[in-house]
Amino acid sequence: MPNNSSVFPGIDIIPRLEAGLKKESSQNDVRVYEGKNALWGLGEELLKSHHDFLFIYSGDSLLKHTSFGEILKNFTKRRRQIHSSKLYAITDKNPLGIKKESEGDTLFREIRFVQNKLNLDSVLCVCGPKICLISLDKNPEGIIIENEAITKLLEFMFWNIWESIK
Repeated sequence: MPNNSSVFPGIDIIPRLEAGLKKESSQNDVRVYEGKNALWGLGEELLKSHHDFLFIYSGDSLLKHTSFGEILKNFTKRRRQIHSSKLYAITDKNPLGIKKESEGDTLFREIRFVQNKLNLDSVLCVCGPKICLISLDKNPEGIIIENEAITKLLEFMFWNIWESIK
C-alpha cells in the first residue's frame, strides 16, 4: 500500500477523511430514553439548549399517564428556574390545558386548542435543532433526533398549524 504522502505530496488524507466522518455523524444524532426516570434526562437535555419549545400533544393522554404528568410538572418548574425559554403548545381542549391557559403567563407559555379531540398517546416537541418524540405507553420512551433539515420542516408545519387555529 503506498504511503499517503507519496500519492498526495503534502496532504495527509486519512485525518481529513476521519474528520469528515466525524462531522457527518454529529449532524444526525439520535438518542433513546427508556422509562419514567430516563425521561427526566431527556427533559434536562432539552432545557440546556435554551431554545423555545414547540409541543403537540393530547391533554387527555397526558392526564391518563400521571407519571408523565409529574415529569411535565417538574420540567415546567425547572424551565422557570433557568428562565431559558418559552413554550408553545398545540393541544385539544382538556382540563390541564384550560387550567394552564387561564393562568395567563404569556411571557412564559402560549397554548392553542384544536377543535377536535386528539387521540394521541405520544408527544412531539421541537426545541432548537432537536426533535423529541415521546411515547406514553406503560413504559414511556423518548427519542431525540438532532437533524436541522427535519427540524426546519417540523417548525414550518407547527407554525402553519399554530396560525390556522387562532
